[in-house]
Amino acid sequence: MKAFYDAGKLTCVALDAVTGPQVFLSGFPLAGSDPEQGQQFLLDHATEHGNCLLYTSDDSLSVFSVASPG
Repeated sequence: MKAFYDAGKLTCVALDAVTGPQVFLSGFPLAGSDPEQGQQFLLDHATEHGNCLLYTSDDSLSVFSVASPG
């Protein structure tokens, strides 16, 4: 697991989707799941919650929310 910070604030937590650790998002297991099911879950979850999607430089799918300043 990797944690990323910007200006002293946690901005991202990354995990290996194959080896874990096991993390759940709204009850869905993010590690060890079928990649197509995982991608569809993330797309649906982002749409439902108004999040944004981003593909990282290693072609991983990232879900993030754009927080309001302040």
